[in-house]
Amino acid sequence: MDNPAEPFDPRWKAWVEQHEHEDVAALALRFSGKPGLPLRFLLQQVKGRQIARQKLPSWYACRDIQYPDALSLEQCSSEVTALYKSRFVKGLTIADLTGGLGIDSWAFSGSAQAVLYNEPDPERVNAARHNLQALGCTNVQLNCCTAEEALEHGLPTETDLVYLDPSRRSSGGRKVFLLEDLQPDVVRLKENILRTPCKLLIKLSPMFDLQEGIKLLPETTRVDILSWRGDCRELLFHLDGKMGEQVPDPRVVCADLESGLPDFEFHFSEEFESTASTGEPKKWLY
Repeated sequence: MDNPAEPFDPRWKAWVEQHEHEDVAALALRFSGKPGLPLRFLLQQVKGRQIARQKLPSWYACRDIQYPDALSLEQCSSEVTALYKSRFVKGLTIADLTGGLGIDSWAFSGSAQAVLYNEPDPERVNAARHNLQALGCTNVQLNCCTAEEALEHGLPTETDLVYLDPSRRSSGGRKVFLLEDLQPDVVRLKENILRTPCKLLIKLSPMFDLQEGIKLLPETTRVDILSWRGDCRELLFHLDGKMGEQVPDPRVVCADLESGLPDFEFHFSEEFESTASTGEPKKWLY
């Protein structure tokens, strides 16, 4: 039962739900060596449900969901940010070239006409196929190959938008933040994508510098900064220009996904031209 594509045996499903509020390390010690128990898989499901309870409530509510690995859970979009992105794909055909756990493809499927989920890891593809079916998604096609291979083979001619969420881990497992260190290489991929009629949406770490992003992705027309529960969660770069041509004065949209407040929008030119007013120190000096 270590293959996430297999049906979730009711015995193991009950075991996971029974222990989902317990410490995973303690469970590993207590049940180590028990015959007939697929412990590695079960511990991953416990950990997955613990994360999904807050991060992916709709997935947590579905008892048939299976979680393939810890890294895909760590790096996937939260449900609230994935649903925010779905507003940009209404009625379109989307190619999600970095499918991972499948959260964004799931969110896209509720608004898009069709979604291509692409992921090079076979276990994640198998899990995504199982999970998307469990969640009732019927307009998602799944491919198992790299983003580079998908572009080399050619996207469906009707594709309107390509989505990239590059991995922020190096080959050695450490976190990386520079655009050139991400996998896949979005700067190189955009050269092929923007030569087609497709638009491009790239999700980047909140640690990424906006000005550096505009420099390396000059075709950017808009940047969304998404905040949830008091933290900046992700940056979305919208590219819709001719390859290599600088888009004048991109728009920046700051969205607080929890407060319900209206989005705060500005252009980079306004930031450059603004001045901060200061006075003499009073009670506090910051």
